[in-house]
Formats: sequence, structure tokens, C-alpha cells
Amino acid sequence: MKNKEKDIRVKMFRVTGDYAPFVKVSYKDKNAEERSGLFLIDSCSSNNILIGEMMDSIGDNCKKEGENGRVYTISGEYVSVEYVTFSFALGGDLFSEEFGINDVILPEMTGDLQIIGILGEQFLVKHHLVIDYSDFTIHTSEESKIDIADCDFFTPMEMGLKYYDLPLVHIYQNGKEILALADTGATNNMLASQTIIDNGFECQFLKSTDIITGLAGEVEVKEAIVNFNLLTLKENGVEILSHFDLFKVTPGYIYMLKEGMCDEEGELLPPIEGIICSPFMAKEGWILDFGVGIIYKLKAA
Repeated sequence: MKNKEKDIRVKMFRVTGDYAPFVKVSYKDKNAEERSGLFLIDSCSSNNILIGEMMDSIGDNCKKEGENGRVYTISGEYVSVEYVTFSFALGGDLFSEEFGINDVILPEMTGDLQIIGILGEQFLVKHHLVIDYSDFTIHTSEESKIDIADCDFFTPMEMGLKYYDLPLVHIYQNGKEILALADTGATNNMLASQTIIDNGFECQFLKSTDIITGLAGEVEVKEAIVNFNLLTLKENGVEILSHFDLFKVTPGYIYMLKEGMCDEEGELLPPIEGIICSPFMAKEGWILDFGVGIIYKLKAA
């Protein structure tokens, strides 16, 4: 691991009843006055995003001349963005990062703090950060190696970060396997309808439906109880951990592959068909270490 330029440990915030993690940052507006805001820590947003109304606060001096483009969402659609360089302080350290301006819909806040955008996966990897649900902090990755023997759950993020730029876990049911995002920005587990139709995953559908909202807009989903297994590495092999939880079943794959996404042998990568959400990871006490590239849960002391 490269030497860390910054040493960070700050408490994360919950802004609703769910466990989607937010962090408080400070920045200077166009009048050089100090302001504070909240960023959603979203492990499955590759890009950093600022909400559109932030341009009224920070002005034109941070715009990247001629830098307009599109952000590729996990649902396979594009949203238009204008790129800016935005500087902010987190945990006593100053960061200057590229953001895309977009009118992303985030939870509304009351009081002094405003939600101003998203810090994504590239930021987490670049600064070797850890999303730690065991104490609900975000901190810099430790230099010491985690021992599998000390963990109740251990899985590498190497394949996901290498090929998809996203953290992935493997879900099993009745001998079938799918890939799922470990999505800190999601407040619901999700499963693609194709997983049930094509792969034969079993679930118990409820009578309820719901509307979920993302960068690409609103989608109606069905609700279901799913029995599933997660694989964890052990010193002498692997172990299957059994779980059941509520999932939202959505039409279409969770993540649509870009054209030409292949492994080193030239084989097409498998689609991503599920999401494991922040409340589940918080309940399990998972630790997502983007410096080392693993997800784990330490054994109770």
C-alpha cells in the first residue's frame, strides 16, 4: 500500500432511520465564507456528485472550462453533468476533487446542515478509506494485514474493483450464484427480476410494491423475502453463511455492462443482479476497506 498522505477518522451520520452513511464537511462559498454540508458516502457511485443548487453557492470559479460530460449510472443510463473542481475539509484534511454537477435527489434535511452531494468509489480508493459499520466511522485504511482467523466474514473486493470499479459480494441459493453490489448508498436490498426468471432464485413475494429513486429516475419494484447465502473465506477453505431479508425486485439487471467489458481471457463479465444495502451491512457490522480491498467482519472480543 502507498504511504497515506492523510490520516482520517471521523464519525459518520445517519440522516434518516436507515444506515446510509453521511459525513460532515466544510467549504468556502463564493464569498469566502465558511459553510458546512453533508456528503453521502456511496460505494457504488464511481463519480463524485454535487447537487445542482451548489453552483449558486460556490460560483463559477471552480468550473472546469469546457468539461461537460455524462455519468454512467448502474442502471445502464447516462445523466449529463458539468464538471467542477470542489475543495472541502474532512477530518481536518483538505481535499480538492473533481465532481459532476447533477440534480440528484437526496433526502431532505431540516436545520443548519444541507446535503450537498455524493462521495463515490473513486474517492474511497484514491484515499485508501474504510467504511466501518462496527463503530460507524470512516477512516484511513490501516497498514497492518487483516488475519482471516480474526474474522467472522471475509471476502476480497479485488475482482469487483478491478473489472467493474465497484465492490461486489457473491450471493448463493440452491447451488446458483449471482454477483451483488455492496452498496453503502442503498437503503434497500435489491434483486433483478431476471435472477428469479432465468436463474431460478426462489423468493416469497409480498403483496406490497414500492417506488425507488436514483440518478436515472423512479422505478416501481415488488417486495419479497429472500433466503440467501454469502460465502466467507476461512483458513481451511470457505464457509456458507445463511441469511434472509427483505428485497426489492426490480425489472432489468441491477448493473448493465458497458460494451466490451471482459476479463483477462476475453470472456464477457457476468451481469450484476443484486444489491446488499447499508442497513444490512450495518446490522452485520461489516467493514469495507478500500485501501486493502476487502470486506470483513471482526469476531466479537
